[in-house]
Amino acid sequence: MYEKKSKKVLIKKNKKNKKNKKNKKNKKNKKNKKNKKNTTFFKLFDIKVFSISMSIAFITVIVSFQFFFSIGYMDGYSMTPNIRNNDILIIDKHASIKRFDLIYFRNPNRPNEYLVRRVIGMPTDKIKYKDDELYVNNVNINEPYLNNKKKMMEPMILTEDFSLQEVVGKDEVPSDYYFVLGDNRNSTVDSRDFGFIPRDSVKGKISSKLSIRN
Repeated sequence: MYEKKSKKVLIKKNKKNKKNKKNKKNKKNKKNKKNKKNTTFFKLFDIKVFSISMSIAFITVIVSFQFFFSIGYMDGYSMTPNIRNNDILIIDKHASIKRFDLIYFRNPNRPNEYLVRRVIGMPTDKIKYKDDELYVNNVNINEPYLNNKKKMMEPMILTEDFSLQEVVGKDEVPSDYYFVLGDNRNSTVDSRDFGFIPRDSVKGKISSKLSIRN
């Protein structure tokens, strides 16, 4: 009788242990599933946050670029060999302009088009060329950007003699205007033809270029 009772108790105990083990296992599985779900959620959350951050950074870069810079291109051969036809240009819209800078400005004869020329005369400057040499306020100024072009043209001269009075009817460059020339002096339309360039027609200064070879 005692043995039967003991056996029943033992069977009951085993069943209880098995049930406890099963419950523990189920709890563990549920916990693992929950942790896995949480991990997946956080991974997706991190990816989403990263994507949003990258998008914001990209938009910020684009907006900043458009505020400070613009894209243009060279149409024609007025600036060869320094800038060639179809070259892509980066224009700095906020840079201060100095003598010999390349500027991108509205064409005085065709307002919907833009030109690239080199600033030779700043406001109040007196400009003239004599024997293929530039004189600013009666001081001879070197133009190193023309050295290669001049060598190519020897023994001919690159820039014909002229004074401001002869080409635009004034002795000096007015305030808020520039006198500009193309580097390809014998094959360009510039201030010798259309006069001074108003400062407010200048979109900006050429800061860099990407040459497209034909």
